[in-house]
Amino acid sequence: MAACKTSNIIKTLVYASCLYLSITINAFAQNKTITIQLPESKTQSPMVLFGLEKLQTTLDKPNHLINQSNIKRIELVKDETLQEQGFNLKTKEHTLILKAPDNHGFMYGLLEIEEQLKFGTKLQAIKAQQQPYFKKRGLKFNIPLDARAPSYDDTGDSAQHNIETVWDFSFWQAYLDKMALNRYNQLTLWNPQPFTSMLKLDKYPKLALNDVYRSTAPLDARVSVWGEAGGVSPLVLNSLEKVKSISIDEKILFWKKVMSYAKSRGIDIHMITWAIYTNGIQEKYGINDEIDNPATVNFFRDAVKELVLTYPDLKGIGITAGERMPADGEVINWSREKWLWKTYGLGLADAKLQNPNRKVDFIHRFWYSGYDEIEKYWGDYPDHFSFSFKYIMARLYSSPEKSHIAKKVIPIIRQSKKNTWWNLRNDDIFVYRWGDPEYAQRFYKNIPSDISEGIHMGSDGYVWAKTFADKDVAEHNRLEIDKHWYRFMIWGRLAYNVNLSESFFTKHLGLKFPGVDPDKLYKAWQAASQIVPTVNRYQFQPGDRRFSAESSSSRETFRYVNDFQVARSMPGTGQMNARQYVKSQLTGKSLTNKVSPLELANELISNANRALGLSSEIQAKNKSANKLELQQSLDDIRAFSYLGKYYAHKITAGVWLEFFQQDSQLKQYGKKAKLEIEKALDAWKQFKVVSEKHYRPQMLARLNVLDWEKLQQEVEYEVELVDRIIAKPFDIPSSNDPNNLLSLTYDKTLNGEHRHERLQIHTPNAGEYLLEVHEENGVLINAYHNKDNGPARWEWFQDQKGVYYLNLKWKDLNKVIKVDWGTKHDK
Repeated sequence: MAACKTSNIIKTLVYASCLYLSITINAFAQNKTITIQLPESKTQSPMVLFGLEKLQTTLDKPNHLINQSNIKRIELVKDETLQEQGFNLKTKEHTLILKAPDNHGFMYGLLEIEEQLKFGTKLQAIKAQQQPYFKKRGLKFNIPLDARAPSYDDTGDSAQHNIETVWDFSFWQAYLDKMALNRYNQLTLWNPQPFTSMLKLDKYPKLALNDVYRSTAPLDARVSVWGEAGGVSPLVLNSLEKVKSISIDEKILFWKKVMSYAKSRGIDIHMITWAIYTNGIQEKYGINDEIDNPATVNFFRDAVKELVLTYPDLKGIGITAGERMPADGEVINWSREKWLWKTYGLGLADAKLQNPNRKVDFIHRFWYSGYDEIEKYWGDYPDHFSFSFKYIMARLYSSPEKSHIAKKVIPIIRQSKKNTWWNLRNDDIFVYRWGDPEYAQRFYKNIPSDISEGIHMGSDGYVWAKTFADKDVAEHNRLEIDKHWYRFMIWGRLAYNVNLSESFFTKHLGLKFPGVDPDKLYKAWQAASQIVPTVNRYQFQPGDRRFSAESSSSRETFRYVNDFQVARSMPGTGQMNARQYVKSQLTGKSLTNKVSPLELANELISNANRALGLSSEIQAKNKSANKLELQQSLDDIRAFSYLGKYYAHKITAGVWLEFFQQDSQLKQYGKKAKLEIEKALDAWKQFKVVSEKHYRPQMLARLNVLDWEKLQQEVEYEVELVDRIIAKPFDIPSSNDPNNLLSLTYDKTLNGEHRHERLQIHTPNAGEYLLEVHEENGVLINAYHNKDNGPARWEWFQDQKGVYYLNLKWKDLNKVIKVDWGTKHDK
């Protein structure tokens, strides 16, 4: 059959009669024709069209390598012997042959040709054989549909600024295109109760949400200020601002369009929820969040049914036996899994009765549930069923070694004969550009492949849509996936081909920043990117709100040097905290297979100096045409480096404080501690300067305000704490001591039982409060300082048995302080 000649690939391929495509390329004023032969088909796959479109863009550019090529034809051949989504590229005489078993493979193969041409490979020299390491490679996107239908925690700037964004189709086009280019093929959208923003339900006409709203209430991520995470409080509902006028019918068409576009890029969309959330619908039609309420059960059952019938391109649904459900046994004749089955299970069954051909993949999170209960209700689920588990909890950037957390669930999953998604939760790094391919490669290789359904990577405390706190970006119109292009490329491309070499990434760095030495940039970026994982191994807090390395804070408080003395180091890494190390030194205990805090501090300094040195060399020789983005990237590398120095000196100060406090004969260590904490302050000041150069302060959901000026005040206070410890050791408090306004004993061995409980201090008014936690021997191990920040709620967890003293001081004696001891004890 004769070839169809045109310069417009999309237009050409819609004709069923066209089995061949010719592209005429002008290269240095010399015409060259390359014929692309496609598999015979009445219509061509949109995935193949996307790959061809990208390839044509590169072929159309002047390129002497193309002009010199002896390749006259690119032939696509279906080969079902290849692994799903894989491809094979090889040349035969004047033909470049692309073999693939499916449209994913053809798309990825065409993108591979385009990429190798960009790298400078001649057409006749192109060859490759690749197949997916993980068949499902996804992103986790907490989607803030509306202030009335928030995602899990929308108290941060990223959520409120991006509510309008997620209703912008051009955003999804750009985002999904980038996902496909990076070889992601799954998108999981997370929202506790998305139904009223996406459906019209005949039985519940008053529940459909027209238009889109955000909240104008002051952002505050502290506990309970905006209400419970994932829920909607009166504060939010009383401060609504419309950001988009759109009817529910238009919303349904919008999401159909988004899902169809995702499918055209080879991306499956799954909707994942938490339970039980009745945002925007509570007390309407008798619905509430009680597990045994028939009205609630019926609503969710109907909503699930309509969701899968309304959206034929929705690939699957995921559920969570969540924090908002009572524990099994608390409500007679009800369990969490029974509720999930009565709602989601029967809703899906209803949909299949109406449309027997509708297949729905089902994802059951391993959260607040157990295998036996799941199997009891879901064992006979007719379509594809898989689990989801937080592989390393909220700490993707901690260690690439085998997860000590996943270790507990792996045998259960193997026993179940089902696979699991690994939820790769990044609640570590939001602001600065990260890039360490070797870390990601090692991380993936240590995930048990025999039980892996796939991966989905994302955050609970951040919405990865558009940037908003970045300076020098017009109208906040840059996508996070573009700003963090290197990070998203690393995790996506390695999930598809885990054996990509270092040269692959240096070639991309060379393309992104022409004129820059890509090897130096690779090494500088890698060294800086090792800072946060190193810190997280020392101060390992698995929960998202317990610690942020970017700010040295938890949601409740800044984490001072005292807290780093007794830090919870990551199990299985051999890492010792300052307390453990000093005890071993004073007792002569062997440190075989252990990592001392001083070794860790030296590692931080070494990586920081390496990154700073290389970035300075790159800066001095920079001839890049893309200077602004290069400057921003280099400054992010510097920011990581100064942050690493801050932690190195802080951890070292903690070691010297431990020597000072554990042995009264070692007074010289007090001076050493003071010197190190002052160095930490100097490093923070450098970190602050380079951060403020490109970023505005922001409220981080699940955490608190990331404001380098205010945080510097905490670091300065940290210096004062060290001075006070050295100047005056702690005296055991007395009720007659007027300087100790509140002193309490926290006995973890109450009634002979070791309890894992938390202490909460509520300060409901603005003012200055100082809370210190001391061990029985007087050693200060934690502190909280609230200065004119409004109401606060501080939480303290302690794993070690013993007696602890808490001194709380405040300037205004008329303030009301509430103290909660765990869940069972009030004192």
